[in-house]
Amino acid sequence: MNNIITTIESFKRKMFTGSVSSELIVNAENELGISIAPEYKEVLKKYGSLCVKGEEFLGIDCDNYDVVKATNEARKNDKNFPLDMYVIENTAIDGILIVQNSTSELFSYQPNGKLQHVASCLDEYLQSL
Repeated sequence: MNNIITTIESFKRKMFTGSVSSELIVNAENELGISIAPEYKEVLKKYGSLCVKGEEFLGIDCDNYDVVKATNEARKNDKNFPLDMYVIENTAIDGILIVQNSTSELFSYQPNGKLQHVASCLDEYLQSL
């Protein structure tokens, strides 16, 4: 799991909101009814919400960049949204979201149910940017 931190630290320019407590992460998991991938928990604990290479990754307990809010909104607005996944990024392009499951796999999700595998983990996704 340190690979993800090493990868993030390798980016010269990054912005983040600050660490998220384990308690907030557990609360988010309980509210969503799913487990957050261990890799993403590490990112949340160290950085909170994160922006690297123009990509904005959601945090927890943030006004506009919140995993729980974004996931609940996607579930509310799209009956086909996968209940075993959570939103980590809103691409702001045609409603496409980047979602992750509890085993760390990332997918792009288009409204009305179209999933496309993007990466096996966030570290792989970041390295592809």
